[in-house]
Amino acid sequence: MVWINGATGSANSVTLTLGGRTVGSTTSGSAGPISLPFDTKLAADGTQTLTASARDASGNTGAGSVSVTVSNGGTPPAALTAAIAAPAAGATVSGTTTVTMSASGGTAPYTYALALDGTTLVSGAATGYAWNTTATNDASHTLTLTVQDGAGATATASRTVTVANGGQPPPPGTLRIAITEPTNGTTVSGTAWAVVWINGATGSANSVTLTLGGRTVGSTTSGSAGPISLPFDTKLAADGTQTL
Repeated sequence: MVWINGATGSANSVTLTLGGRTVGSTTSGSAGPISLPFDTKLAADGTQTLTASARDASGNTGAGSVSVTVSNGGTPPAALTAAIAAPAAGATVSGTTTVTMSASGGTAPYTYALALDGTTLVSGAATGYAWNTTATNDASHTLTLTVQDGAGATATASRTVTVANGGQPPPPGTLRIAITEPTNGTTVSGTAWAVVWINGATGSANSVTLTLGGRTVGSTTSGSAGPISLPFDTKLAADGTQTL
């Protein structure tokens, strides 16, 4: 049971560590009491320090600790680790490149979040991601993987690669657009979602319009160059093969 004194806002993040290892986390709209479970099996038997670290909506932080005795009679699982198996460190990539992710230790199941230069590309249980590098400028870029296990523990891994698609830079005022979802040949129905990337955009108001079979089916304005997710209504187009 955790109480936070001095918190502002309604999104208070609390992380528990036991013996220096993350064992639980939650976000609460209240300053207390905040109840959250933690897995004692992630720590070795014996006297351990349980620490609650908190951050409120304004970015204020604080921590409090108590001493507890862990007695499970067993060996805790190995520490959680994250790894990017492919592409290799320092690799030069082009076209669509598969990023392969893995995790070990900790407590399954695992959630994988992959970011490119700090912008999330994908998050979920899948250990592979088809990265369309043509939506990224030719240069050195950093892929960062964050893995969270079933107990709330996290681990990270990063890899620097060079994108080299060999294309000439577009003329001034010309944008290069890539659609990474849906992929070519996908069957869609009802309300579907598209993920769009814009290379060469400037400013913070990028307007995107989707057409399906020549008919406008969705639009949005984004402050980022990607990924930009927007829904589109497939019922506005006839059944059959169409160009998005």
